Amino acid sequence: MRSILIAILTLSQPLVAEDFAKIYRAKPKQALTLYSTADGKKIRARTESLQLSSDGAKLLVGESSKDLGSIALWNLSDKTQIWTQNPSPKGTIEVRFLNSEKWAASLGREGIVTVFDGTDGKSIRSITLNNDSARARHGLATLRSQTLLAMTTLLSNPICRVLELQPTDAELLDQTDFEIPGDRSPHALALSPDGTRIAASANRTIRISQRQNPEKFIDLTNMGGEAISLAMSDTLLASGHDIHDKRIRLWNPESGELLKTVGEYTAGVSALELSKDGRFLFAAGSQQTYNLNRWTPVDIWDTTTGEIIQSVKIPSLGDPRISMTVTSLALNADGTRLAVGIFDAGDGFSHGDNPPDITPSVVIFDFPTQP
Repeated sequence: MRSILIAILTLSQPLVAEDFAKIYRAKPKQALTLYSTADGKKIRARTESLQLSSDGAKLLVGESSKDLGSIALWNLSDKTQIWTQNPSPKGTIEVRFLNSEKWAASLGREGIVTVFDGTDGKSIRSITLNNDSARARHGLATLRSQTLLAMTTLLSNPICRVLELQPTDAELLDQTDFEIPGDRSPHALALSPDGTRIAASANRTIRISQRQNPEKFIDLTNMGGEAISLAMSDTLLASGHDIHDKRIRLWNPESGELLKTVGEYTAGVSALELSKDGRFLFAAGSQQTYNLNRWTPVDIWDTTTGEIIQSVKIPSLGDPRISMTVTSLALNADGTRLAVGIFDAGDGFSHGDNPPDITPSVVIFDFPTQP
């Protein structure tokens, strides 16, 4: 059974309300480093998706290796793995909390969503999106306080499917499909925290739909490449674009107005995470060239000014010939703990039985509550 070894743990000070414009200028403490392991040995796996619990004490991790997809829930306070499951033979794409964090959901590359009991990891329900998984990219989004799941898939046309589940046994209560422009697989998906809006990207278009009224939507087209990452607050939508564009765009999700275009990332913007109020944006990109300095930045943007407050350095313990990609970012509810999922480009899959040194799968930072 695969697990994750926690190598370093240093707890932060108790959480307090502070001025985050000052907090995010302070250097964060590297609190946790995690490695993919099997039978006590480090292995190579791609960290596909992360989500921290609201209090930051637990971490949900989705990973993919050559022939296995896993989901695991960790208690970060005492360094114990609560449970792990391997629901997908083709790899895990997304993992998310829902139902007030009583459940966890995973989405596999074969297009199956599995809902698990958050206490013991037992499977509650499996939902098949589509039987043509070879053609489809999938996305999963949830509201952690509700039993709502939004998923993108490619059927005859790309769609976003929203499911509402019975909170006792995950039986289906309601299903609504939202069309996405074009005929290609969707790339990214986001739900607003209040659950009123859904954003999905495909064919160099982002469609923002009203959840209660699928016929009411706005199409955003002012972009030079595909939006491969999305993050949304109640008042702001951030889109991160591929190698053909390399930039981040900030939008008004109600009007569709383009507010700002910021940044330029070498090979595209691979991960985005917004603070709860939308004031701060955490962003990371793919590294197209080798990074001999052996660190990869996560930039913290002030969305009101369009300026970077700080670039958090993500260290690598791996071979200096290999560059890194940040695949996923996650914040706890008050924004003082940041989880970063990492993947080494070329990451041992092409190195046979003698791969380079292993790079951490997850690095967690705590921001000081006293700037």
